[in-house]
Amino acid sequence: MPPKKFKPTPTDAAKYDGQQEPRSWIDDYLQTVIPHKGNQIRMWCLLYLKDSARAWLRGLPKGSIKSWDDLVDAFVANFQATYKRPVGIEELRHCQQKPKESMRAYIGRFTKLLNAAEDVSVDRAIDAFSDGIRRETYIEELGRKKPKTITKLMEIANSWADGEDNRTPELPFAEQINAPCYLHAYIDSKDNKKKSSHLLRDCRQFIEMQKLIQQQQQPIPPPPPPQHQVQQVQPHNSN
Repeated sequence: MPPKKFKPTPTDAAKYDGQQEPRSWIDDYLQTVIPHKGNQIRMWCLLYLKDSARAWLRGLPKGSIKSWDDLVDAFVANFQATYKRPVGIEELRHCQQKPKESMRAYIGRFTKLLNAAEDVSVDRAIDAFSDGIRRETYIEELGRKKPKTITKLMEIANSWADGEDNRTPELPFAEQINAPCYLHAYIDSKDNKKKSSHLLRDCRQFIEMQKLIQQQQQPIPPPPPPQHQVQQVQPHNSN
């Protein structure tokens, strides 16, 4: 039985659900219960377990646990192979911006992984983010500004995302006629930045021009046939 003055407070330690590294969680659990005479109430860990972890504890064969050490060994052995591992540098490197994926969506996926990462230096995280970017001009900007912190990196990346959000979307007809947008193509090319000003100032003008040309190339339909045939009158022969 627990001491009379003991009031279990599971909120003092995070409840274990099988997702955390088991031995680290045991250490945190002990730091919570020992101030409350934990040597007498260690077996009350059921209060700190939930979901599959609680089901595991309830399902232990009767008589299989004879001491606290037995419980710890069984606990670690069961969850060591199944707990969710933290994200490492390889997972960050495999986070690449997808074709046609917005910068804001890429930022969201990358930061979600980064927040779950352990033992990843800031420099390696910045390199992984830069390697995953598809647009060459963005990569060049990072090379010039050389951010030293994740906060600065996200400031730069979010400025790109804001620019994309404010950009006028292209007309859907461009995809139907497969018309290239030469203005954007040259802006994205680092070798042709100076040429972009000599091309179309508005991509939509080019699209509308292609649409007009396509309409002009359609054959003119023949006129509809008359609804009533007019019977021809034979000339009168007086002979």
